Amino acid sequence: MSDLLLIFISASLVNNLVLHHLIGVGAGVGLSRKIDVAAGMSLVTAVALTVATPVTWVVSHAVLRASGLAYLELLAFVLVIIVVVMSGAAVLARLRPDWHDRYRDFVPLVLGNSAVLGVVLLNAGQHFGFAGSLFYGLGAAAGFGLVVILVAALHERLLVADVPRPFQGAAALLMALGILSMAFMGFTGLTRL
Repeated sequence: MSDLLLIFISASLVNNLVLHHLIGVGAGVGLSRKIDVAAGMSLVTAVALTVATPVTWVVSHAVLRASGLAYLELLAFVLVIIVVVMSGAAVLARLRPDWHDRYRDFVPLVLGNSAVLGVVLLNAGQHFGFAGSLFYGLGAAAGFGLVVILVAALHERLLVADVPRPFQGAAALLMALGILSMAFMGFTGLTRL
């Protein structure tokens, strides 16, 4: 169990998608101008990551690598992500139509989000096993959501802050992201994968 916890902590804090791997930066920075939008985007991405990561692990190890078709992993992963996101949206529409109306705008964004594909590709290169891949997906989703919400909070705070004129807008946000990235570098000694 401690190995699974280390995988989770490493994926969420130490090897964060947005700040360490620079995967999902467009969604993490460009789309997160308000906290509620960032929370919705991170929730839909978290569900997609949590489901797609172990499913792609099974597809990769039980089907493709076992039959010598490992070169088809990228295509298979993209198809799995599309099926997971679209079936998740269909299930949500049936179970909670009010939630579906609120989160349906994020479905195309998650399909085009590099974070989901990046996590399943990074997971394919690791030797975690099925449970480890599940915890890797959970940790990556938690780290992505944390950074997206922090960036949205930073953006909202910078809109009302007294920032000198040359540093207003993207310059202040990029400096704040650099400081946030250095803060996350403090977790480096916590664990290594």
